[in-house]
Amino acid sequence: MGSESGQRAAIAMDRLIQADLLSRLSTLGDFATSNIGSRMLMESRSTDRETVIRRTVQAGTQEMRPETYARFDLHCVFNKLDYQTLNRIGQFHVDKCLALINSQGHAIECHQAVVEHVQREGYSERFGARPMQRAAMRVLGDIVSQEMLKNGGRPVKGILNHDRRTNYCFLTRQ
Repeated sequence: MGSESGQRAAIAMDRLIQADLLSRLSTLGDFATSNIGSRMLMESRSTDRETVIRRTVQAGTQEMRPETYARFDLHCVFNKLDYQTLNRIGQFHVDKCLALINSQGHAIECHQAVVEHVQREGYSERFGARPMQRAAMRVLGDIVSQEMLKNGGRPVKGILNHDRRTNYCFLTRQ
C-alpha cells in the first residue's frame, strides 16, 4: 500500500509541476510544442546534456523556417524518457483504466507484469509514450470483455496478470 500511495504522490507532484510550468508559459504569450528533435534524441547515444541540446536545436532549425523558429523566445529540450518514467506513465494509464472499469461494477486488480506489458505495447519510437493510454484500454478492455462473454455478462472479479513467455494476459479469479 505504501508504494501505491508513493506512486500517487509522485504523479500528483508531476501534475503540479506541469500545471506550474504551463501557467508560467502562458504568461510568456504564445507557445507551442513539437516532436522536432525527438528522433535525434531517441537515436542519440550521447548522454551529455549540452550535446543533446545542441543537436535538438539544430534539428529544430533544420525542420522549421528560420523566421518561424525565431518567433519563439524560449526553446525547451526535454530529456529522453527512461525506463522508470515510462513505467510510471504505464502505471498511470493502467490505474485510470482500472478506475473506469471498476466504476462499472467490476473488481479488477492488476499485477505489475500487466503494467510492463502495457508499457511495451504502448511505447513507440515515433510517438513516445503517447499511445500508452490506448494500449492500456485495449489490453485491459480485451480481457474484461472476454471474461464477460464467458460469464454471461456479469461483473468480472480477479487479478489481471501477464505471462511474458507466451505474451498472454489472463485473469486469475479471487
